Amino acid sequence: MDIESVIKIVDALKRMTATSLKDIILAIETFKSNISYGLHEKKSIMLIDKAVDSITGIENFSMHNFIEIVKQVLFQNDGNAGKQIENFLNLDKETLYRWYQYINRNYEDDIIYHTFHSTKGLEYDNVIMVFGDAFGRNKSYFNNYFAGYNTKLKDNELELYRKARNLLYVAATRARINLRILYTGDYQSKKETFDIIFGKVALWKKVDDSGRIEVCSTI
Repeated sequence: MDIESVIKIVDALKRMTATSLKDIILAIETFKSNISYGLHEKKSIMLIDKAVDSITGIENFSMHNFIEIVKQVLFQNDGNAGKQIENFLNLDKETLYRWYQYINRNYEDDIIYHTFHSTKGLEYDNVIMVFGDAFGRNKSYFNNYFAGYNTKLKDNELELYRKARNLLYVAATRARINLRILYTGDYQSKKETFDIIFGKVALWKKVDDSGRIEVCSTI
């Protein structure tokens, strides 16, 4: 690869102004296409492809291949995960970076994010718990607790109830002074149970970009 080819690559990288994950992927695809078009040696084109594949960790990097990996790794090939995948692709760079820091447990900010399980043994003055009905692959994990509260349960139902209850206990007892809970699941069907367990519950409203109001319960 000659110096002129290297200069073309540097110029292409400088022109990247992507802000979301989707934009970044499309910019990389455009970068590969433009650079390959400007190079005449097949060996140089192959080096560019290998370099991009090496940096991204994806063989034959493309938007399609990236989505397939996300679908498999993050959503276990869930055929109904189209909306979630689209939301993931539209994450801005800053949010994506914070998510990466969270996954790798690189805590640099005053606000520290944890999974429920990873909080065991830790303590903080102020804790905010955010959860809904689902947990991991189980779409009704925490719902099993609220649905089974003060109810006579069978063996299997009782096991699911206790698992959810114990995990909630671990997370909730990390707070030394202040605890707030943001519940994103179906609150109305559990209102009476919530009032018994948590006491005062307020509704938190968020307006998305389309003007739709999302309602969550805060405790």
